Amino acid sequence: MRFCTKSFSMVLLFSVMISFLQEAHARCRSNRALVYSQDRSNPSHPSAYKRFIYQEAKRHRMDHNLLLALVDVESSFRSHAISPSNAIGLAQITIPVARDRLCDQESDDETIRQLLLTPTKNIRLMIAHLKWIKKHVKPTVKRRYDPVTLISAIYNAGQLHFVNKHHRLPKKHESSFSRRPKKYKEMVNYIRKVKGRYEAYKSEYGASPHVIW
Repeated sequence: MRFCTKSFSMVLLFSVMISFLQEAHARCRSNRALVYSQDRSNPSHPSAYKRFIYQEAKRHRMDHNLLLALVDVESSFRSHAISPSNAIGLAQITIPVARDRLCDQESDDETIRQLLLTPTKNIRLMIAHLKWIKKHVKPTVKRRYDPVTLISAIYNAGQLHFVNKHHRLPKKHESSFSRRPKKYKEMVNYIRKVKGRYEAYKSEYGASPHVIW
C-alpha cells in the first residue's frame, strides 16, 4: 500500500511538471509569435509610436492610456533610449527580461539589444511582460490598490521582489526601504508620474473600453 501511494505521488508530480513545461512552452511560442509578427508599417517618430501602441492595446484588449503613460514616463517616446541600468528602448526593457519572455537563452546580447531597439518589437515585449505580471505577480498581492498604482509599482525596475515579499506595496518605514530611502522616493515619484500621464492621455484619447487587467 505504501509503495502504491508513493508511486501515485510520483506520477502526480510528474504530471504536474509536464503540465507546467507545456504551459511555459505555449507561453514562449505565443510571445515569440507576438514579438516577431510582421509589421505593416515601421513607425519612426512619437506620433506614429502612439498610434501603434493604441492599435496593439486594442488588439490585446488592454488599456491604451496605461501603455502610453508607461512608455511616456519610461523613455519619453525615444526609441533608442538606454538607461544607466541598461534598460532599452521605448518601454525600457532589460535584456534578461526580454530573454525570459521569449525563452531565448541562445541569442547573443547584441541580437536581443537590436530587437529591443526596434520600436514595434519593444512595445510587444512590454505587452508580453504586462501579461506575465498579471498572471504571476498580481495574484500574490493581498491588498487592493487602484490598478494604475499597482502596475506602476510592479513595472518600476527593482520593485518586483518587494511586492512578492510583502504581498502588498511596501511602506517607507519597512526594512526593505528604510535602508534605501532614495529607492522608495523614486518609486513614489514614478507612480505619481505614470498616474499623471495616464489621466492626461485619458483626457486626450478617451477612456479605454478595456479594463487595465
